[in-house]
Amino acid sequence: MRIAVYAFDSITMFHLAAPLMVFGEVGRLGLAPDWETRLWSDRAGAVRTVEGYSVGDVAGPRTLDWADIVIIPSWPLPLSPISESLRAKLCRAHARGTPIVGLWAYSTGRSNTLLLN
Repeated sequence: MRIAVYAFDSITMFHLAAPLMVFGEVGRLGLAPDWETRLWSDRAGAVRTVEGYSVGDVAGPRTLDWADIVIIPSWPLPLSPISESLRAKLCRAHARGTPIVGLWAYSTGRSNTLLLN
């Protein structure tokens, strides 16, 4: 299982840590050694959390082509519309059958991708 977790500037450490811990633990415990989790963003490189930490080695949006599931743990505050580029990439992933899973404050982004059935 290839899991892509969305990261962006001003995300909280909590919103990054929760899915990384949950999905990563399965692999670390040997329960599903083929599970791999990656952080991705609109651009490859680093993101800065709201707490001021820099999280490096974040993959770019091509990760959506790799992923079996996409996790959107949060959405930038104040809530803003999703960019057309990101919306198109998420819709393409969804059309290929990749589940897009929104957590917490993601409802605005998810509804703007037109993925709600």
